[in-house]
Amino acid sequence: MSIILVVLGIVLLIVGLFGFFSSKSDSDAPDDHKLLTESPISTPESSLSENEKKGQQFEDYVISRFATADYSLVEKANDYSSRHHVTERSKYADLVLRKRATGEQFAVECKYRSAWIESKGKPALSWVDQRKIDDYNHFSDERDIDVIIVFGVGGTPSKPDEVFALPLRVLQKPLPQYQDFLRNFKVADGSLEYNARQHNLVVM
Repeated sequence: MSIILVVLGIVLLIVGLFGFFSSKSDSDAPDDHKLLTESPISTPESSLSENEKKGQQFEDYVISRFATADYSLVEKANDYSSRHHVTERSKYADLVLRKRATGEQFAVECKYRSAWIESKGKPALSWVDQRKIDDYNHFSDERDIDVIIVFGVGGTPSKPDEVFALPLRVLQKPLPQYQDFLRNFKVADGSLEYNARQHNLVVM
């Protein structure tokens, strides 16, 4: 009888030790769900700066100016960036659209400015540096498509007071763009149309 009790005690001891180490092993294992939810790759909308939010709102406004029956959105740039990485796609134009009737593709870079600035005593808009202009030219050549710059000025990003559309070829220097010059490219309210001959957008 005593032998049976000793054997039973040994068995219970082994079972207890196995359970202890198994539990410890489980507690040391990484929590996959926690790691995923805390991943730094995630960039929720709430983390965007005010300027980034305005930029996205203006892009949405520009997209809404194209009739869905006539145009399809082919690409929209991912503007994810951090101190360490910037997506390569964000170096190029914000949008790529296709004209359904002809299959022609073109790119649109959207720039919203809340107000005119003063440059040499004249109202003007700030423009990008030469590196960005070179990126846009490279993208245009690589894809063999027009790149069109659309400025929104005043009002809100979702409803700017004025809108200007300019072909990239007339914006080759990183200089302020003066109001007098931009007036030649002002577009009225209405649906935007791509004109391949003018390499620009017009309102029909």
